[in-house]
Amino acid sequence: MKVVLVEGEYDYAVFSKMINSVLFFDGNRTENNKSAVIKCAQLLRGDNSKVTKFIGIVDADFDRIADQPEPSLPPHVLYTDAHDLDLLIFCSEALESYLRYDFIESWKLSVVDIRETCLRLAKEYGLFKLFLHHSKVSSKKMSPIEQYVNPHDLSLRDVDILEDVKASMASRGGLNEIYNVILDKESYIPDSLRMDIPNGHDAIRIFTWLALKKRMGLRKKNLVGADNKKDGQEFDDLVKDVESDLKKCYDSEFFKQTHLYSEIRRIEDSTSIRFLTI
Repeated sequence: MKVVLVEGEYDYAVFSKMINSVLFFDGNRTENNKSAVIKCAQLLRGDNSKVTKFIGIVDADFDRIADQPEPSLPPHVLYTDAHDLDLLIFCSEALESYLRYDFIESWKLSVVDIRETCLRLAKEYGLFKLFLHHSKVSSKKMSPIEQYVNPHDLSLRDVDILEDVKASMASRGGLNEIYNVILDKESYIPDSLRMDIPNGHDAIRIFTWLALKKRMGLRKKNLVGADNKKDGQEFDDLVKDVESDLKKCYDSEFFKQTHLYSEIRRIEDSTSIRFLTI
């Protein structure tokens, strides 16, 4: 029996269109799904006959940055090209497929401009998350990215983010000291790993925020960075809808352009086992 194991239902919905025998964890576990995929691969290491019939696909997250020059993964466990599957899809032509021409014209922006703006903000925010990751501190106490965006010039309010970073760390260090450490860490990240910094979910939140801002002006500002729970939940639901629509626009031709696709083909060639259906 051959198995391709992925982290969750979202990953399953994307990969099952292009890969055979995809399974996912339902999340009812004491450990996160990524760790569960890796653990399954480790349990199979002692039996080569089983390992050759197994592929695991996990989000890279910050692993490649944290474990330079190369993180250690069990055989046949593969990373997404970028930080995560969301970012892989957002950077593909699925975004072009999603955006209608009349929609783009109403923004007075090209698809490239839209994507670059979202990635720029997600990357800047990702550096703060990377700092917390290196410090072994959770970023869950941070506010959603759109709440830090200055709507006038589409910049991040770094001071506000730094305040929240400091609060997350319960740190007595000065804001300038923390910020300098973040900039110093960025300088050591090679160009090949720059796309491991932004989180795809953050990029899509910014994209959704921009869509509301451009299409509805400030009449719907209560949906953007909303303070009350009801409107905040409404915005979160809208982000999920956008993620779902982008996923539907992601097809096999886009996937064939990825390093992940090439790695699966390499495993197929070395094992004579067919995983791909495209």
